[in-house]
Amino acid sequence: MNRFISKAVTFVTMILMLTAAVMPVGAVGDEGEALSLLPKPVLSEIAVFSGKFELKLENPDDYDKETVFEIAVDGEKTSSSTIEKLASNKYVFEITGGRSYFAPETLHTVRVKASAEGAASEWSDVFSAVTAEKTVYYAAKGRTYYRQAKNGLTEAGQLPDAGYFTAVLCNAYGENCEGKNKKTDPAKYILITEGEYKGCCISVSEVRRKTEAQVSAAAPAKPKLTEAFNSADKLGVGISNLSDYRKGTVFNVYVGGKKLKTVKLAAVKRDGYISVYSDPDSYLKKKTKYKITVEAVSRQISTKASKTFTTGSTTYFSLKKGITVYTLKNGKFVSDGKTGYDTFGEGVRTDAAGKTIAGKSAGTVTGVYVKLTGGDYKGCYVKASSVSRTTEKVTKMMTRQYKINKVVAYAMANVGGAYVSCGERYRATDCSGLTMLAYRQIGVSLPHSAYGQMLLGKRVSASEMQPGDIIVANGWNHAMMYVGNGMVVHAMNWRDGIRMQSASTAMYYNPVNCIVRII
Repeated sequence: MNRFISKAVTFVTMILMLTAAVMPVGAVGDEGEALSLLPKPVLSEIAVFSGKFELKLENPDDYDKETVFEIAVDGEKTSSSTIEKLASNKYVFEITGGRSYFAPETLHTVRVKASAEGAASEWSDVFSAVTAEKTVYYAAKGRTYYRQAKNGLTEAGQLPDAGYFTAVLCNAYGENCEGKNKKTDPAKYILITEGEYKGCCISVSEVRRKTEAQVSAAAPAKPKLTEAFNSADKLGVGISNLSDYRKGTVFNVYVGGKKLKTVKLAAVKRDGYISVYSDPDSYLKKKTKYKITVEAVSRQISTKASKTFTTGSTTYFSLKKGITVYTLKNGKFVSDGKTGYDTFGEGVRTDAAGKTIAGKSAGTVTGVYVKLTGGDYKGCYVKASSVSRTTEKVTKMMTRQYKINKVVAYAMANVGGAYVSCGERYRATDCSGLTMLAYRQIGVSLPHSAYGQMLLGKRVSASEMQPGDIIVANGWNHAMMYVGNGMVVHAMNWRDGIRMQSASTAMYYNPVNCIVRII
């Protein structure tokens, strides 16, 4: 019942205000006033703010330079303006209220009358509108901002960049004066109500109100989110339109609706993506969907975009030569030597006790080790700080390169060894035995026969030849390994043994029947 009565009173109040506005205003015009010889002012709306209306005079050419305009707000004369003053403001009336400043989301009426040398116009048609919920102001770079203190406001610094700020009018003490008396609470500053500078004040002389359209036009572009990569415990969120953002832009990152962190534009450009290891509460879990929201903030205006990403089933790590490898014994990590070469492997992050951290509290648990679940060091641990993540694609590509390097290194280590027909020992083998033994180092089984080896793998041309490729020549009877830089290694004969030669020199084993790529 009380709600119904309140709504009824509000409705009646609005009707009375509109009725008072269309009736002659006693304070500004009586029956004895001059005849209406001047054209009636025609008004149009430009903008409505929380504490201000901007109305444009559409027929300024109907008036001479002596014309004065009387302004009535909510049925009461509040101010006046000359045509010359209006001209300097592009014929825009700035209406901030009557005796009191407008309050947000309140209904008001405005009428204007022109007069000059004893002549007057009729009152304009009634303009009525509800003030906006909030107002956005623009302040240039370097403007001074203040904070509230015991005896008023105290200088806090200068804006490092231009910005758009949601704010209300306030007095010299930083107190909101919207809806309050203009004489007792004159507006000297704006009080910022949102964002990084919430609670700060800027002089009204150093800011400009902005319309919703103007703010939208100045807003940063909406982030276009892409998946840079995914692993079991980390997501790489890319932004494909980074070139759309101005210097100083930052990105707020949210996971599941909760803010995770803020990242600078320069950092995203450097890394190529935004790293997401956890939501605000816990580390990511494998094969799990997460809603990622990225909010671009520039000059205190923001736009955001969301996309659902799914973590992978595996995390791949790159291990450099010489890093310490550990085993877990009786709950303690014990050094077990160092890696002998660059390699890769799958793994999971663990805490200092060797327990996986996936899904656990990001605030209380730290991933200090990686347990390797695949690769040459499977079952071992390494410190998380000593390895780096990589993608499955890169891992496969680099793993192949690592394998090729191992094959080539073995072949070259045999240089100077003896040619032994049907031999299958290090530095004691024949031509196809050398290539067979080299590929055995990476777990690839080849037949001990040049002809048998040429039946495997992929045929390539001489121009496509890469290290590790096998050259079969001399009527399918001789095998050589290309090791790069125009060189081959092969077991030649009883007299010359195993040598490294220029590929062009070795071609005397004509004809070259084919070139085979094994992996």
